[in-house]
Amino acid sequence: MTRLHPRFAALALAAAFAISGATLAATGAPAQAADVAAAPPPIAHVRYADLNLRSEEGLRRLEARVRTAAERLCPGSRSTALRERREGVACRDAAIAGAAPQVRLAVAAFAAASPTAIAITLGR
Repeated sequence: MTRLHPRFAALALAAAFAISGATLAATGAPAQAADVAAAPPPIAHVRYADLNLRSEEGLRRLEARVRTAAERLCPGSRSTALRERREGVACRDAAIAGAAPQVRLAVAAFAAASPTAIAITLGR
């Protein structure tokens, strides 16, 4: 059985809960799960009002900002410990994938309006 680093246990439980749609009663420790589920997920805001999303450079900069924000939410992604790094990279990749629909909407809507931020949320 793979043991999850304590730093990522809460994030993993929240992600598993959101993905599987499981109820708190189905967990092995309902009281602990309720505490984790009650805490709001971490959020990072990515501002892009200064970028031209019609240009390749603007799109590259937005992608870099989203990645940096995801790495702040998932600190293990830069760890030297293999298990922690693997968990952090999975967390970072999930955060980036979760932000992808907002990025696509921002790029599509850029010509019509200029929204200024994307919110990246873990566990939902």
